[in-house]
Amino acid sequence: MYQISVEQNLQRILTTHKFTLPLCPNFGLSDSYIDKPLTQDLMLELKDEILEQIALYEPRIKVSDITLAFKDSVLTLHIRTQEENLTIELS
Repeated sequence: MYQISVEQNLQRILTTHKFTLPLCPNFGLSDSYIDKPLTQDLMLELKDEILEQIALYEPRIKVSDITLAFKDSVLTLHIRTQEENLTIELS
């Protein structure tokens, strides 16, 4: 059976818009963050949604903490798990 890496699956989760996969409509992030200023409240909502998606669709890791940083049109996620630290950049 083909199995993708944790990093690849996280990348898929974070770059997929909700309701775009017919057989799994709740997979991915909502579009409510597009074209909105990144306020502290919006960052907290995004962080909560990311944690929820990881818990649902990437059971191989247990997230301890997520830090979000936005610079030069790139959103960087630092994900700390019990086993390792992961960094994912989304542009």
